[in-house]
Amino acid sequence: MGVDTMASVSELEEQMLVQIRNSGLPEPVREHKFHPTRRWRLDFFWSSPVGYYDLALECEGGTFMARSRHTSKTGFEKDVEKYNEALMHNVLVLRATTTHVKDGRAIEWVKGIMDTWKVVSLRGTRQ
Repeated sequence: MGVDTMASVSELEEQMLVQIRNSGLPEPVREHKFHPTRRWRLDFFWSSPVGYYDLALECEGGTFMARSRHTSKTGFEKDVEKYNEALMHNVLVLRATTTHVKDGRAIEWVKGIMDTWKVVSLRGTRQ
């Protein structure tokens, strides 16, 4: 279902991609389409190698701007719907603002989830 397209890639997503590559993490699928009928896409997506939740990272740029898509009533409601539907399709969505990408917290969150996958793999089951 993943689509590798750069049509709507932001500068923030490019900064995040550099961090992902520099950290040695697996290459993500970009602009992954996860829903069978909706046109939603996720900025970064990794399939779980252990049958645990798949992982997505959404870079939420412009969250502190007065007229941001993510902070308008309609935009916020659409984001909530998208992220809840993603979870219903076994995709855990991490959300990161510009601050989280720039200060390194976003990449640490991704690493943390992937470390959980390693623990699950060693145990053979999740708790």
